[in-house]
Amino acid sequence: MLGRIDRDARNRFRRRSSVVVLVVVLVLAGAGLWYRHWKAEKGPSEPMCLALTSQDVQPLLGKPKNASPFPTSAPYDSYASWICAVYGDSQTLFIQVTSQADEVLLNYKVPGVPVVETIMSQRGGVSRDVPGTSAKVISWVQGGEAHAGWFDGQSAATIATWDTDNDQEAAAYTDTLADLVTRRAPQLFSTTGYPPSSTPTPTP
Repeated sequence: MLGRIDRDARNRFRRRSSVVVLVVVLVLAGAGLWYRHWKAEKGPSEPMCLALTSQDVQPLLGKPKNASPFPTSAPYDSYASWICAVYGDSQTLFIQVTSQADEVLLNYKVPGVPVVETIMSQRGGVSRDVPGTSAKVISWVQGGEAHAGWFDGQSAATIATWDTDNDQEAAAYTDTLADLVTRRAPQLFSTTGYPPSSTPTPTP
């Protein structure tokens, strides 16, 4: 009789232990799903790519989903550039900062011609002055994508769309990109360590 009672007690203990384990597993699984959903809803931490906010990128790609620097970026290397991307549902922004524009921004220029000259004479670039600096902010359409860049001597900070693939649609983004570059390039220069020829004032 005592042995049977002991077996019954052990069985009840095992059943209760199994129920507790199952509850713990379900709670942890639920917490994991909640965290992933919360993180997806929250979006990437700010500032994205060292300088951008959700408000900055929303007109261009909607709600940002992710942001990450390229692993090959190498700040402080005189012939390198810092590169980062912000991803939305159907659009991506590509950010590049360098202190050697004519050596690095080869996709924007033709051999033997400075990058700014190429953009203005062969890419249909539209230029605006930046008050208080010697810089120019230039916007243009190339390869079906919108581009804008802050150029000051050999220092440059450019932002471009990646997934438009249509010149006419891209043209609608150029003014917004130019405004964004004007607003955020000073912070990008300061944070990446690629200072421009003249010192711009960061925009809050």
